[in-house]
Amino acid sequence: MKFKIPEIKIKKPRKADEQESEQVVEENDGAEEILDELEGTQEIPEQPEPEPEKPQSRGMEISESQLRTIWAGEIGFGLIMALAAIVIAFIK
Repeated sequence: MKFKIPEIKIKKPRKADEQESEQVVEENDGAEEILDELEGTQEIPEQPEPEPEKPQSRGMEISESQLRTIWAGEIGFGLIMALAAIVIAFIK
């Protein structure tokens, strides 16, 4: 099987682009002075790490006695639905 691979043509930079890049280089000559100033600055003192806070819940708090009634309701609902499914299966 033969594949046709297209040729990639790379354009040569124009003279105007070369002049712009030279201007950018000339403008960045002040960067060394800025780096010298930054190196001469004082060091920042270390700050103590904040104490970890207790995680806060996003919802309501439910006691264990309330959870037991909810679980009982879910189990009861599940049993009723299972019984209804069995009854429907026998009817058909």
